[in-house]
Amino acid sequence: MLVLWCCAGLVVESEAQEKKRRAGSSGGLQISQVTTSPEPLEVGNGALTFSTVVQVPTNLSGLDVLEVSALITSPTQRSLRFLSRRITINAQTPNRVGRRISTDLVWDGKDQSRMFVAPGTYHYEVRAKLMAEKDVGILTRMVSRRFRGMVEVIKYQVPDPPKTVESPQELPREVMDEILIEEEEIVADEPVETAADEVEMLLDESTSHPLPEQGEGGEQTSEDSEPIEIPPAN
Repeated sequence: MLVLWCCAGLVVESEAQEKKRRAGSSGGLQISQVTTSPEPLEVGNGALTFSTVVQVPTNLSGLDVLEVSALITSPTQRSLRFLSRRITINAQTPNRVGRRISTDLVWDGKDQSRMFVAPGTYHYEVRAKLMAEKDVGILTRMVSRRFRGMVEVIKYQVPDPPKTVESPQELPREVMDEILIEEEEIVADEPVETAADEVEMLLDESTSHPLPEQGEGGEQTSEDSEPIEIPPAN
């Protein structure tokens, strides 16, 4: 009986290892590049994009779906987030150049409870899988090695509000005194002439040059000149 149990255990373990080997085999599937932007991420102000480039095998016969996933965790493992995206592989696959397929994963800065994470350093693991569609569902055929990295999350700094011009009633007393002193020091370069100033100027000119006095018979005389005879009017 003991021998039978040992044989059964060996068979189960062998099948598990074989299944793990098939699922874990990369077979030419690898992640060649991962870039993150923006960096650092201001939590609550936008999202972080994982731009990945996956290199697929030359022969994709029987492989229909490419899945790219990212697991983001905090150092304490209390905050985590799983992102994934599946792409159907065919001749019209977008962002495909030869054996390379590009795709993006977007993280909004929230954890598994949909709450914004705390500022700090977070680790991420990106993995690619090639799958085949079967009657029983989608089965994993190839799994790439993990691509690991870190991202920095900082607190969002709210910008200062624009400055507003205060009304005179809101200005401090010291500022109002300075404004009044500056206004008193302003002197015009030339006096502003008005209509009343022009009339007064004409009156001053007429009094400074009086007309000659008229003598008897309508004669106008002056101190330094001879009498001038004015002919009578017709």
